[in-house]
Amino acid sequence: MLFGLSFSNVKSRYGIGASALNEMCKAHKFKLVVPKPYLNEMASHGLKATEYIDIYNLIGDESRSVLRASGNSYLSHYAHIHDDKLSGTDMSIGEFLLYFGIEKRVSLAKVERRIEQLLNALDVEVVTMPRWKPELRAAISELKPNEVPIILDHDASVLTMFSDTTDEGYIFATWDKHLTDLVELKSRIYADTPSRVVDFLSMANGAEFETEQTVSLLDSLVYCDEKKAEVLARKIEAIRSSETAYELQRFTDAARKRSPDDRESADIVSEFFAETENRNT
Repeated sequence: MLFGLSFSNVKSRYGIGASALNEMCKAHKFKLVVPKPYLNEMASHGLKATEYIDIYNLIGDESRSVLRASGNSYLSHYAHIHDDKLSGTDMSIGEFLLYFGIEKRVSLAKVERRIEQLLNALDVEVVTMPRWKPELRAAISELKPNEVPIILDHDASVLTMFSDTTDEGYIFATWDKHLTDLVELKSRIYADTPSRVVDFLSMANGAEFETEQTVSLLDSLVYCDEKKAEVLARKIEAIRSSETAYELQRFTDAARKRSPDDRESADIVSEFFAETENRNT
């Protein structure tokens, strides 16, 4: 949602749900808030993206297009707006990240402050969470045994806020099914994916919001397409040498010249990695 409001909405799984949710909240006059602990995750994702800047600038458009399916939200969104020329500018990936206060060797706290400023300017409030309750953290840890401790702390803080609040109702939009399972029995909280939240609220009276098909179905169809490229995106992100990046660019450029219109970018990139793996075995 931050990316969509700051630059352009894109037709990714997350872009579809977030942009529709923003429109729905405006229609219902709902207040948008972000739990403060999640700023840490937003900033960490951004700093992780700086590791790929040098390689990103070497790999060529075919491979960049595959990064639409990246698990890193910054890489994914930038790949969408760059590929579709949605930004209205010719900004580099470094400039895109810098807008969010992200650059190499900057502190995590500084990035968090910048993202909070951007959210506040977009009328999205950042809300401080209470100290997490041990029993709630234990419940999340049991459902997510392989999760890193700091993420468990963040989620437990949000659940603690829900458990301590008695006079307010919340709509909790998240793609984390474990969290929705833990709060689904609370009568004051409706928790689901952003897309399903939109579909649910679109049936409510007083909202001038229409769509030709359900948003959850639309993002599911997009997700199926993205899953095909997700493995390839991880392989591209694993490139660490400029030699491999140049080799990938030369391969994809040559393949596109041989068949300019009838091949998907993901198929061409997949062929490169298949040949590389064959040479190494």
